[in-house]
Amino acid sequence: MMFFLAKPVTSLALEYTISFTASGVSSSYDSVVVRNLNKGLSLTIYPGNVLILSDQISSVGQVMADPESMQIFPNPIVDQATIFFLAKNAGKARIDVFSLDGKKLAEVSKEVTKGTNTFRLSLPGGTYLIQVTGPGYSYSAKAISKAGFATAPVIAGTQAPPLSPVPIGGYIPFASGDQILYRAYSGDNTTVVTDSPTGDKNQNFEFVICRDADGNGYPVVKIGNQWWMARNLNTTKFRNGESIPYVADVYEWKGAYQSPAMCNNYDNAEYGYIYGKLYNWNAVNDSRGLAPVGWHVATHAEWTALKEYTDSHWSFIVNVPKALASHDYWRTSTIEGAVGNNLLLNNFTGFSALPGGDRGGTNGTYFNIGEVGFWWTSTEYSISNAWYWYFSFDVTYIVWDNNTKRFGMSVRCVKDAIFPP
Repeated sequence: MMFFLAKPVTSLALEYTISFTASGVSSSYDSVVVRNLNKGLSLTIYPGNVLILSDQISSVGQVMADPESMQIFPNPIVDQATIFFLAKNAGKARIDVFSLDGKKLAEVSKEVTKGTNTFRLSLPGGTYLIQVTGPGYSYSAKAISKAGFATAPVIAGTQAPPLSPVPIGGYIPFASGDQILYRAYSGDNTTVVTDSPTGDKNQNFEFVICRDADGNGYPVVKIGNQWWMARNLNTTKFRNGESIPYVADVYEWKGAYQSPAMCNNYDNAEYGYIYGKLYNWNAVNDSRGLAPVGWHVATHAEWTALKEYTDSHWSFIVNVPKALASHDYWRTSTIEGAVGNNLLLNNFTGFSALPGGDRGGTNGTYFNIGEVGFWWTSTEYSISNAWYWYFSFDVTYIVWDNNTKRFGMSVRCVKDAIFPP
């Protein structure tokens, strides 16, 4: 029976308006980075503005080198546009307009304040590169102009008024069923939310403090009923402020049978910054507390709940590891559906799992950076072993196992429950 013949030949254009609010430890947000996970496109929305999701937008207008820090709206430009950019420091900012062959067409310099600043932009029809440079920052983005009245590029003003009495933050291409990831910032707090909108709505961001004894703040994401860190732990101190021993020496690492230890993979500080530290299980289980205040190292049961919730909510699109893995830092793979295959389709949960690799417990050797993510649980298996979870760049499944407590692995933490479940 051909029921599909009863459907109209044409359908109405899809256009949803998404507004934003904040709650929790902050009632306001500084910015929201929006990413369409299916299309790999991003833009930034600032307070007082809204997001428009539409299936009538060409992706060519969303070409930007640093969408978290600079945006041109509207783009393509029909009349005038506004350049929004984040000045990391107060001082003189310079806006340059270049043709695609590298010729500078216009320039203006202004003193700006730290934070979000705006300039007006008019361009003749064509395609241009816009560059913003200031103390400690440099951004660039492509601008496409369809204007017919302008005869030369014009950059004017700072703190320009809105182009429209209706606060429009930006458009992003969207088709029914696309998954949107929001990363909202408020001071040192970051909250990640994923959603697949089906109409106009307000998206509220609940800001939750997650800060370790070093003062490092962590983005957080709510998956099911659990609040998770959305980055690997990188603390060098226990909760009480005492230092965790950093152990680089191979023999000392192998000999840490009952003492806590941590390190950067391959003893590389940059790896520690990107992937977080590697900890042995004695650090995980230390009575001084490895997790930030109000948080704890995830248990084996909590990892199991994460896997089951992810599988039940995203398995019709992607497998569990792909839904958990970050968009970057993973080795690429030709295996269809694997974490390293088409990285743009990763991270439907916002968990942002990273391949921090591991350190051998019996030989102290570093392994698997960029290829495998290993995460300790706080659940003991035996006197010598504990439970952990892992997956690699070339698989479509997540695995749990137990290993010697002397291994070095990454750590994720879960927010303490206010009330017992």
